Amino acid sequence: MEITINTLTWDEFAAQVSALVPGEECTPGRALRDLPAYKRIRVTRWLADFFVEPTPLAVVEQFATLGAAHEWLQAALAAGEVPREGPATEAGSGTSTRVRLRPILDHDIVPLYLASFDPANAAQWRYRGRTLPMDEFVSTLFGGVIAQFMVEMVDTGEPVGLVAAYDENRSGLNCKLAFLRCGPRVHGDAAAVFEGLALFISYLFDNFPFRKLFAEVPAYNMSLFADDFADHEGVLKEFLFHKGEFVDLHYVSIARDRWAELATQTGW
Repeated sequence: MEITINTLTWDEFAAQVSALVPGEECTPGRALRDLPAYKRIRVTRWLADFFVEPTPLAVVEQFATLGAAHEWLQAALAAGEVPREGPATEAGSGTSTRVRLRPILDHDIVPLYLASFDPANAAQWRYRGRTLPMDEFVSTLFGGVIAQFMVEMVDTGEPVGLVAAYDENRSGLNCKLAFLRCGPRVHGDAAAVFEGLALFISYLFDNFPFRKLFAEVPAYNMSLFADDFADHEGVLKEFLFHKGEFVDLHYVSIARDRWAELATQTGW
């Protein structure tokens, strides 16, 4: 929807939000935190990139409701802020207004090692709670991997996580995805690794003839994968042991044609 004057009515705002989060109720009182994680990321990223001059995500994350976000946009438009035309990011570029992908460097090894074996989340990563000495960790870091990158913040250059593709199936033209958060959490970097994962998905579809990308998702992380982002392929009941309980492991997939539509809409 093209904006030609310095105003944005609630109906215009709600129409644009509805296009980003189909099927969700868009009312002024709707809490952003109540949206599924992936849909919340789409809305906050759209808000942060609404103007030619990007808005820090830390500012956008302060909006409790859609109504508060609309009021902020109205005030910014009235103050002369210029709306951006088209996506802020060129699909396949490996960078957005907030994060970029880059190769793993020597100084990334220690943060990755600490994140992989942090007792708070070690059971959620590839080693499933096992611990390895540093040299063995380094020797296995690229085992079975097709491609992987660090995700770093554009404004600070700080790494926030790792995205990886592994287990290539050449006959079926697919592979699996994984991501790992690392380093201290800083206000304004919420969902940064997931945004890096979105850039990485475009990279994989641009550079490999994959038909689908798969992810193995424990039940406690399924809120990240909304229906309009990934297809649910199946579930292994009580397949993993996590925090004293057996939990389901879900298989989700991202198809090339569906991703082409999303990348066009978002610039990922």
